Amino acid sequence: MRASSGAGDRLLESVPHPKPNWMDLMMWAVVAGQIDIAKLLWARTSEPLRAALIASLFAQSKADTKEGVEKLQLEEQAYLYENWAIGILDAAAKKSKPDEARAETRLPNPRASLHHRPGLARLLPACVCFGWPP
Repeated sequence: MRASSGAGDRLLESVPHPKPNWMDLMMWAVVAGQIDIAKLLWARTSEPLRAALIASLFAQSKADTKEGVEKLQLEEQAYLYENWAIGILDAAAKKSKPDEARAETRLPNPRASLHHRPGLARLLPACVCFGWPP
């Protein structure tokens, strides 16, 4: 039996403990560099497009602080996560308007800095396909 600290224990017991959601778990895997686990969890998120973009931006931001092989690995991860997002938009565009242009799938060199890549601008054709901006 553990020793009780009295008021501290009562306070902890009164605080609700939220359940982690799939995106939280996916981001944990991204931060830990566990790509395979991240992909499994990503498939269960309620907002996969947002999750993929956040993961991509995280990996690229981290890559910007590294050098050598570690930098290249993180840039490749950022590129991979970004492709997950583009895949979602391509699938949605194909489903909603199969005869119209789809999001551009030719992707830049994953080793290019985020500041020198088209990045999110590449996603614009798919957004326009869905009527955004209004």
